[in-house]
Amino acid sequence: MSTKICSQCHKARPYKDFNCDRRSPDGLQYSCRDCARISKQGVREKDVRVAAKGMKICGCCKIEKSLDYFYSNNNSQDGYMKRCIPCTTRKQRTDHLFIKYGITRDTYNAILKSQEGVCKICKMPETIKSNGKLNPLSVDHDHKTHKVRGLLCRKCNSGLGHFNDDPELLIKAANYLEKT
Repeated sequence: MSTKICSQCHKARPYKDFNCDRRSPDGLQYSCRDCARISKQGVREKDVRVAAKGMKICGCCKIEKSLDYFYSNNNSQDGYMKRCIPCTTRKQRTDHLFIKYGITRDTYNAILKSQEGVCKICKMPETIKSNGKLNPLSVDHDHKTHKVRGLLCRKCNSGLGHFNDDPELLIKAANYLEKT
């Protein structure tokens, strides 16, 4: 029987424990039925506090914030997402790490700590910024085995990508640079 790892409880569960989802690559939801049920119950339990005019209470951190801190959402009653932008960003990053690389945020942080917060190749911290914030180090993985090799700065990660992760090609490039 084939199994899949739930994105919330991180347990290997049989396929029959997941609801269908046409949009996902394997045709199944990312979280198991048990976790999905718990999530829906949490959504149903409304926060009894009422936010002041022009404010909203984040469904994740439970902090009352200005509407500027929420993305718009035409499908919700109030026209805004239930999570504030910082919580949404954190959740998206955590989901991305797990779905794409099979690692949790704790695993990412452990790798980052073992590398002392710097790129595994150039031993420098990330310097590229997006929206005024420093980007996190990129997760480098073997494209055949999907095994995580370490964390790289954007420049080193892009460099490896341009050389198709081919060690021979990288050696040729290094020899070329040494000769010139």
